[in-house]
This record gives sequence, structure tokens and C-alpha cells, in this order.
Amino acid sequence: MNDAHQELLAPVDLSIVVIGLDEGLLLDRALDAAIAAATRAPCTTEVLYVDSGSRDGSVERARRRGDGVRVIDVDRPRSGAAHARNVGLREARGTLIHFVDGDMTLEPGWLPEALAALRDDPELCGVAGRLRETGLDRNLWNATHGLDWDARTGRVAAIGGAGLWRGEVVRALHGYDETLRYGEDPDLCHRAARQGFAVARLDVLMAGHDVDLRGFRDWWSRALRVGESRSNVRARYPQAFAARAGRRRIGQLVLLGLLVALPFWPLWVASLALGLFMALVARRFVLECGNGLRASHAVAHALHTYAVKLPVWWGEMSSDLRKSRAAGAATGPLGWFAPELPSVSGTFVFREVLSLREKGVSIRTFSMHPTDVARLDETARPFVAETEVLYASRARLLRGALATALRHPIRAVTTGLVALRDGLCGRFASHGKRPKVVAWWIAGLDLAGRLERARVRHLHVHFAHAPASIAMYACRVLRIPFSVTAHANDLYVEESLLREKVQRAACFVTISEFNRRFLTERTGLPASRIGIVHCGVDTACFAFRDAERNVQGERRTLLGVGRLVPKKGFDLLLDAAAPLLEEDPRLRVVLAGDGPELGHLQERAAILGIQDQVEFAGVVDRDRILELFDESALFALPCRISPDGDRDGVPVVLMEAMAVGLPVVSTALSGVPELVLEGRTGLCVPPGDVDALRAALRGILCAPETAARHARAGRDLVEREFDLHRNAARLCAAIERGAPPPDEPNASTDPTASERGIPGNGTSRAPESREPETVHL
Repeated sequence: MNDAHQELLAPVDLSIVVIGLDEGLLLDRALDAAIAAATRAPCTTEVLYVDSGSRDGSVERARRRGDGVRVIDVDRPRSGAAHARNVGLREARGTLIHFVDGDMTLEPGWLPEALAALRDDPELCGVAGRLRETGLDRNLWNATHGLDWDARTGRVAAIGGAGLWRGEVVRALHGYDETLRYGEDPDLCHRAARQGFAVARLDVLMAGHDVDLRGFRDWWSRALRVGESRSNVRARYPQAFAARAGRRRIGQLVLLGLLVALPFWPLWVASLALGLFMALVARRFVLECGNGLRASHAVAHALHTYAVKLPVWWGEMSSDLRKSRAAGAATGPLGWFAPELPSVSGTFVFREVLSLREKGVSIRTFSMHPTDVARLDETARPFVAETEVLYASRARLLRGALATALRHPIRAVTTGLVALRDGLCGRFASHGKRPKVVAWWIAGLDLAGRLERARVRHLHVHFAHAPASIAMYACRVLRIPFSVTAHANDLYVEESLLREKVQRAACFVTISEFNRRFLTERTGLPASRIGIVHCGVDTACFAFRDAERNVQGERRTLLGVGRLVPKKGFDLLLDAAAPLLEEDPRLRVVLAGDGPELGHLQERAAILGIQDQVEFAGVVDRDRILELFDESALFALPCRISPDGDRDGVPVVLMEAMAVGLPVVSTALSGVPELVLEGRTGLCVPPGDVDALRAALRGILCAPETAARHARAGRDLVEREFDLHRNAARLCAAIERGAPPPDEPNASTDPTASERGIPGNGTSRAPESREPETVHL
């Protein structure tokens, strides 16, 4: 190890962590002051700058300084202060950590006093000092807030975001709570107090500060944030505020009553109230002047002291109300929404719902269009009666939309304006689709009414085209979160407002890494905004069987299952199989499914002279599919891109075939190679290559040992990464967390997977070996 690297890893006594977001020139002053303080500190010191997603060139400016400051650019865009401080905490090497905001300039004499305080009192885990507002003379608003920095000294309940901490204590407390929008600083202090530590504010000037208030709006917004911070901390630590809770609530109710009654006060009452207020202000003014303030600043701070109570109280009460609503909404069910629910081609959606209900999750189902009940199997039919259908009646949809608009007129109008902006500025597959936002907005109003009646607290949408658009507007009206699972056609053909949906969704997932790359390219958003949750099959329902049995049997079948549409490539399968059928009379091809290509495929089989060895089984139920799996030697699905750009994602029927132990042949298209790992869990050929497809079919039929090895590895991969219950639980956990699930090691991208026994190790677990997963909601 070279000397420079040893120096980089060497421990230091103190790390000064400066955090910033679009600080401009203030950042240079903050870093200059931090370096000056570090050079005068009586210990080994380092300076770090953590940027929270600035767009003003702060990162580049800090890196160009060349004065030893370590610059860390947080990869999460527009990160909050809590996250930035936690990043600095992880990167810091000091036993002591001093957090500094980017609009502060440390005073040279502060660090020796702060270090001495921690050294002399082992109970203290954090100290801060007084702040000096640098913009008092800039305007009245700065002067009012700036004088608030001189708070009481000694041991206090909280010291704010800037201060010197014992690193071991903060790390043991796992840093700042990033789930809090405001109030993360006092939260950390209260958690430290629970562990027997204390914090103190020293009567020493710690730093200059530039609050940079530019008008009434900034003043009001800052006060609202203070109120929300108080609400957050009080909700977590009610015992710390119990003594003052009753007085505070009475004061708030009295103030509310006075404000409501203000228009009805007689003149003399209003004059008396105004006189009392001015008397309080005058008393405060005299005290401020006695403290050495000049008259203009004393008047400003006296008015501010009493006037600020209104927005602080307003922010506190609003936050309490939101928490109360959230607590009530948390008892409601989840919603599941799809283009057609249940459906023959989307069985994975209602099976996902069944899996979560088995774990105790309450779910209400909604569908855009009615389904064809006659084509459903028995497990799906109970969904028909319970699922609410939007487009079952256009008249009812319009009535529902109007009723929602009357109940929530402001939200309905503002959501309509958002939809209009989306239609004008958003990205669509074609300009002709832009007017559809009006229909989506109207349908969203109707859906919002249905969700409100069902008390749905979160809506999950399968497919990112029209259903996600409708859900996006419906949830905006109700102010509830939504999440999306993107599949295939909804991305490649029906592309519409993808960037807006990824940005607005609380959780956006897709079924393959291929889809995630597609989305990041199309939206320009980071991959961290998009998670991967595979579709899955219930592996316990598919018994694994001997893959060599039918390959070597007397009657061998090449099976294909799916809608008879161009993207499935069944005409290519017939072309590839024709010579094989001539060579071996025992072979036959069975195609199960229905669709517009049926007549063309039958004609193609006749032209090839193999009509007697090709069976078109039509639409089959689940039991018949299992029988076909058992009768077949291999499963083939030669997917390709259809003329309109449509393609498969990761076909569920491929997972089912692999789960029962059928060797599979497919094409290297979309997310298929993430399931059919070439040469390990099956064979993948280039899309549209008939010769390569024929060679792959022949290779499986002529090599039973290879077929068996692929089958065992395929079963193992499906159990690990494509199990219905496991992935449904991952999705539900992501919905609860409000963020995409973390990535997991994927056998298709992990070169050591086979060594760890993931796929291709020649082992297969019994279906009963799957551990049940628990979902907590």
C-alpha cells in the first residue's frame, strides 16, 4: 500500500461535514471557514463536502478548489438534509463529527471550546453554540428570524442540525432518520437522551448564518416548517411534551376561536384585542432595546415573536391533521387495477392478489374493461363479481366522474389542468394519442370515487399505459399514493407519459432488467427510480418431472402455448419443425391458444405438408395445460418483434414450463434471456432465425442428458427468482415502503451463480422446500 493511500485511510480526530444544496457563493465561504477552523483545531482534522443534488455547479466548484476537501456527490437527486448528513457520517473517518450547513461559516474560536466541553463532560454527546445572522441589515424578514438564533444555553432538548457530535454515539443511533421531512435534528437528540446522553448549547459564538429570507412568503414557509417539525417530534416523544401539551392545545383553540370570530367582533372588541397585542409587542420591544438592539431590529423582532406563532401553529396543526388522516387511511385496503381483471392472458395479476390475500393483505380489485367469463378457469371466476369495472357502462362512468368533481371541485380542476399540461408537453408514441388525456382524466375522476368509497389507501396498477394514466389522475384527486408494474406492450407500443408516471409513482417497478434499461433511456431518469419485480408462478402447483422421459419416449411433442399473434412467432416454429417432423414420424407439434393468426398458421401447416402432425388445441384451461406439459418433450416459444413494435416481456408460460421440468427453447428478445439462460436453463436463439431455431430443437431432442440438465437448472431458477409468493411479497413490501425494492443478485448477470448452486448445478428442490414469506402491513 502506498503512502498516499495509507494517509487516506488513517483515522482522524475530527471530521467537519459540510452539506449543501445550490448554495452558490455561500458554499465557498462555508468551506473556507471550515478549512480555517480545521487548521486551528487542536487535533487532526478533515473536511468533507456532501452535495445533495445541486444544479448550480456546486460540485464542480468544490472539486476545483484543490485544498484537500473531500467532495461527495450524493447519487440520489435532490436528497434531503438527513440523507446528506448520513452519507457524511458513513464517509467520515473522525471519532468526532461536526455537521455544518452550507450557509454557515464556522468561527475560528469555536472548535477549542466545543472540544473542551465534550472532553470535560462525558455525558454530553453533542454540543452547539450561538449563531450570528449575517444578513440582519439586508431586509426586515432576515432581521426577524436572525435574532431567534440566540436561544437559551446550557443543557437543552435539541441543538439543531449544526453541531459537534461524538461519532460513536451517532453511529450507534444509526444517524439521522431519513423518513422525517422536518424534525430529524431534534429526533436524533431525543434518541440520544433515551440512551442516557445529553446535548448542550454553549454560550459561545459557533458560526455565522445566512437565513436568506426575501419576503413574506419565505418567512411564512419557514414558520410552517418549524410547526411541522414540532409535530413530528411531539408525535414520537409525547412524554417529553406532556407538561405543556394541555396549555398548548388550549392556546391553539383560543387563537382559532378568535380568528373565526374576528369578522363578527364589534369595533370596540377588535380595538381592545389590537391594543393588547400592541402592549405585548411594546413590552418585548423594551426588552430587546435593553439587550442592545437598535430600534428597527427591536421592533421587527418584537412583532415577529408574537406574529410567528400563527404560522407555526398552523404548520403544527396541519401536520397533526395529515397524520390523523394517514392513520385512518392505513386501516384501508390496497387497490389492484389492470386493463382486464381477471383475464385469460393476465392470470399472473389475479394470482398475485390471491397470494397476498393468503398472507392477510386486504385488497380490492378494479378493472378498466369487463372480462370474458366463459374463457376463465374456476380459480379466476370469483374475481368477476367482486371487481369494479370502469367501462362497463359509459353513462355510469360519466355520472361517477361528475359526482367526484362535485365532491372535490378544486382537486378535480387542478388535476384536469395537470392532465392538460401532460397532453401538451408529455411524450407520446404519436401526437394522435395526446387528446386521450381528457378521457383518462374523466375516467380517473370516476375511479377516484370508487376508490374513495372502498377506502383504498394505495392503488397498484399493472401495465404502464392507459390504466396507469387513469390511476395517476385518480390518486392525485384523492391524494393517495399509487405504484405501477410495467410489462411489455405498455412500454414498447403504447408509450405515453412514462417519465411523468415514473416521477409521480410512489413505487415504479418492471419485470426485467431489459425493461429497466429501456425506461431509463426513454425517461432520462436514474435506474434507482425503477425497481425489478419479476412476474411469477406458484411453483408448488407444478410438480417437477423427469425431463428425459418424453424426449426418449415413443411419442414426442413440441409444445407451444400462447395467443396466436405475430409476436409469438409460431409460424417460425412450424417452419423450423417441418424438416424434423419429416425425419421422425413420432414427432408432432401442439399449439394451444387462440387468436387472429389461427387461419394463417393452419394454412402454413398445410403448405408445409405437416398438417397431420400439427394440432391446434385452442383455448385450454389450467388442468389441460398441465396435461400438455406432461405429454411434451420440450417447450418452444420463438418470440419476435411484431410489425407494430409489440414484443413479449418475460412470458409467464415459459416459467410454468420450466417449473414442471420441460426443456425450453426461446429467443434472445427483451427479458427472455434473464429467464432462459443460454446453455444453462434452456436455449436462446436470435429472433426470426429459423435455422438456429431448428438446430436448437434438434439439439434438445437428440441430447436427453442436456435436456435434463437444463430442466433441473430451470426449475431451480424459477424457484429462486420467479416464484409467485416470493415476488408478490417483495412487491407488497415495496408498496409499504414507498420505494422500489433493492436489487437482488440475478443468475443471468452473476458469473459465480453456478458455483453457488443457483442454476445449472444439477440440483432441484422439491416444491415444499419454499419458505413462506410474511408481509406486514
